[in-house]
Amino acid sequence: MADKLDGCAESKLRHYANLRSLDNPIFYITKLHISRALSFMSKRILSVSYDPSLLATRGMLLEQRGYKVTSALGFTQAIAHCNTPDFDLFILGHSLPVSDKLELIKTFRRNCPAPILSLERHGEAKIQCDFHASPDEPEEFLKTVERILNLATPA
Repeated sequence: MADKLDGCAESKLRHYANLRSLDNPIFYITKLHISRALSFMSKRILSVSYDPSLLATRGMLLEQRGYKVTSALGFTQAIAHCNTPDFDLFILGHSLPVSDKLELIKTFRRNCPAPILSLERHGEAKIQCDFHASPDEPEEFLKTVERILNLATPA
């Protein structure tokens, strides 16, 4: 139920947290309570890349938008995380070879129904997965992630 809070509910939670009045204990909510409530609303993303700086930058961009990001540096780390069905989106970076992407997609599909976004530079061959995007424009990338996650969220 907590993960179905809309923007209005989130706004109210933040407002009540700012009240912090001991005179009115009904509205006294600590920052810990707020962060716990909002964490249920965060979408979980597994981001995979062979380039540590790109992985860190992508993680930072996504976390600034409120997503919970697990970063996997390379195929081996990604496989270690693929057995978790808790992700809402998988992002495969353009630095991954096509063979690794295909193997990861197979493994993800066996364990989790989350959509898969493959990042490819202009002119690179597109692999068969749910979504494709260019990593070259951060704002476009973030809009694509938001659209995907909005599609995956039940009304």
